[in-house]
Amino acid sequence: MPIDASVFERGEERYSIEDEIVHLLQENSDTAYNVYEITTQVMEPGWSESNTDLSTDYAEYVGCFLDLATVNSILDQLVDDGMVERRILDDGDGERSYYRAPVGR
Repeated sequence: MPIDASVFERGEERYSIEDEIVHLLQENSDTAYNVYEITTQVMEPGWSESNTDLSTDYAEYVGCFLDLATVNSILDQLVDDGMVERRILDDGDGERSYYRAPVGR
């Protein structure tokens, strides 16, 4: 449901998901994370699509999928911009992408 501009103006500004991802990886530069691990660290209520009004298992599943897709897209852009490094690794459950802050940043 749309809200009036005056109601919008009373809201608080939220952090940037991009900044939170970069901060997480820089603060833990000795560790690499997969998309799911990053998503669970940076998505909070208000950003997360799993924080929906619908209370069904299906809505929760779709919300989690959207959160993962959002973070994955942001990670692709951060890799392209040189802010994050990506490596494809077999972690024992198959190949997946892992991310970390570039060494020396």
